[in-house]
Amino acid sequence: MKKGYITNSTTQDGFGARMQRTIETMAYFFYLRDSSGLNIEYVHTPFAFEGFGEDFSMQEAARALGDNKYPYDEINREGYLKRAILWDNRMNYKGIKITDINYDNIKIVDSNKLRVDVGNKEIENKLYFVKYARKEINPIIDIISTYYPQIKEKFLFITPTDNNDIIVHIRRKDAINFGASRYLEDEYYLDVLGNLKSIKNKYNITIHTQRKGFDSSKYLGWEIIYDDEEEDYDLFVKMVDAKVLIVGKSSFSIAAAYLNQNIVVYPQQPTKGLSRFINKEQFKQLNL
Repeated sequence: MKKGYITNSTTQDGFGARMQRTIETMAYFFYLRDSSGLNIEYVHTPFAFEGFGEDFSMQEAARALGDNKYPYDEINREGYLKRAILWDNRMNYKGIKITDINYDNIKIVDSNKLRVDVGNKEIENKLYFVKYARKEINPIIDIISTYYPQIKEKFLFITPTDNNDIIVHIRRKDAINFGASRYLEDEYYLDVLGNLKSIKNKYNITIHTQRKGFDSSKYLGWEIIYDDEEEDYDLFVKMVDAKVLIVGKSSFSIAAAYLNQNIVVYPQQPTKGLSRFINKEQFKQLNL
């Protein structure tokens, strides 16, 4: 039977943003499959995939300026792909990948046409790279919650454990350049941490942040782990599994929160949180 294919787009964004888009694309796929009844299949595109003319020199000059650089070889293609391979290995996606299908006779179609093609039942032998699923269906967050079990089972790094970790993720470095849309004031985090002082001996509480732009003098007495002390993909797995995850205005935080089934404390921000997330005032009412 002829079928259509949907995959996550390949971009040169940070890997937190790529994880966020991948999760949203997977949820969007499950929704379209079940609501349309068409023979659509999701194929995962690894972060290191270079097919279909993807230009990894894109934005190199812009990202090489200031502090927005990737690890290893700065922003060059080799450095980016090294990082992408490490993320692919750690995320350990188990399922059909784009490298597993014969797409010689498959037409690459702009994802903007996906909705129209589904409505017209014209998806056969077409492959859609979806970059912003949240632009296609709103709110995508409800779909993520519905299909969480199917999404989760594809990433074998997720191994539920009974831990007592409370992780606070604070985005700094370039965040200050984006203003209120991405920068969350220290006062917010200090307010949340104030609620944790009485249980410091009961839980393993760590603050994870970027060294540049972080005022450690405001967080005396708390354990701080900087981004240059721990691999980001290892932190991501810890955030997914944390008993309590306190997120910032960051795609890295948001993607981990999507996959965390425990307590997620979510600030008001442009990207709406899942309905099961709580705000800091609700968090204060919990008896941990």
